[in-house]
Amino acid sequence: MLKQKDSVRFEWIDLAKFTSIFLVVLFHSPPSIGGTIAGTTLSHVRLPSFFFYAGLLFSFSRHQSFISFVKYRSKQLLIPYFLFILVVGWEKPLLARRNGNAFLSAFD
Repeated sequence: MLKQKDSVRFEWIDLAKFTSIFLVVLFHSPPSIGGTIAGTTLSHVRLPSFFFYAGLLFSFSRHQSFISFVKYRSKQLLIPYFLFILVVGWEKPLLARRNGNAFLSAFD
């Protein structure tokens, strides 16, 4: 288990991030309030506010340079992505072959 450094948590930032993500989930769950005046007004705020609050305290201090940060994040994000594609991506061509189609586009 990774040990987290002693750091200061700002509860108001956590609450603001929770609120913005809650609004995103609320607007995508039935019954949707996206077409209302409140929904239209909040649609311009809910997701950008999450990214603003998430990046508010971001720091490169754990990395020596921007390049080392990009390498670290690439490994962290792209390896699971491609593993997921390998695990899940075999299903569609296999089912297409089983159903008699020679090739089934990934964009169908």
